[in-house]
Amino acid sequence: MFAHLRLPDALPYIFAGLHVGAIFALIGTVVAEFVGSGQGIGYAMLAAKAQFDVAGVYACLVILMALGIALHWLMASIEHRVAFWVEDLSRIAT
Repeated sequence: MFAHLRLPDALPYIFAGLHVGAIFALIGTVVAEFVGSGQGIGYAMLAAKAQFDVAGVYACLVILMALGIALHWLMASIEHRVAFWVEDLSRIAT
């Protein structure tokens, strides 16, 4: 009953949580690099900010944006492969 009825019905909600979790993981990684790292995108952003390097800060933000979009695309493609019967409600105009 669980494998055939409850799990397939719960998959859209599970993947919604995975979408949010993937983006929060990216944000958490950058914040951790702000606080206690000597390398990474968060550290590079802080170093550029300290030197008033606006272009460097924007470059870090563009990289983070691209990573966020890639994570969203990856999660969406996995969702479409696993839960192929679920209608995509984000494309329906309200």
